[in-house]
Amino acid sequence: MGLFMMMAYPKMMRQANKSKQILKEIISEKKIDIIISDNRYELANNNVYSILITHQLNIQTPGLLKIISPIIQGKLKTFFKNFNEIWIPDVEGENNLSGKLSRLKKFPDKKFYFVGPLSRFVLLPRKEIEKKYDLLILLSGPEPQRTILENKLINQAMKSGLKTVVLQGKPELSEEKQEKNIRIISHLPDNELAEIIKSSQHIICRSGYTTIM
Repeated sequence: MGLFMMMAYPKMMRQANKSKQILKEIISEKKIDIIISDNRYELANNNVYSILITHQLNIQTPGLLKIISPIIQGKLKTFFKNFNEIWIPDVEGENNLSGKLSRLKKFPDKKFYFVGPLSRFVLLPRKEIEKKYDLLILLSGPEPQRTILENKLINQAMKSGLKTVVLQGKPELSEEKQEKNIRIISHLPDNELAEIIKSSQHIICRSGYTTIM
């Protein structure tokens, strides 16, 4: 991510300035009095109470890219200063979900708040569900990587004979089919997704931070 940020920096700054201008116009037109920005570091406004939600306070740069880490962190601190509050969707300490990403040696002021992990399932009723499937393959992410991974995992699951559910992560579709031992579903609403997760013995997924939450 560090290399990407360095190469894309000029374009990112142009887009950030454009976004801030659009935000200013929306605030004026809609009489907005509070902003909650989801991982958009640039979307703050001095005239409106601004809150940033992010777990990426300490972006990691591998290898030789560590030399630009102070530059990246300096820019992040500049962004942070523009917000009245910063909400970190994680718990504080070593046993957190986001690891080093949400850890700073010293938090610059008292506007940083750990608000705990955020789950789309938190309001759903909690109930025990019988295990119906050996394996759930939970797909997400950009193309073509999503489809490449799907094809590889379906092929392996078919050879294994395990009773498997593949959730394709395609919200634009509403399809379901059965291929031998595999049930393939394009997308599910939250309540049905929660049931599938609970009824599966094992889960294979791209376990990014949002998926873990």
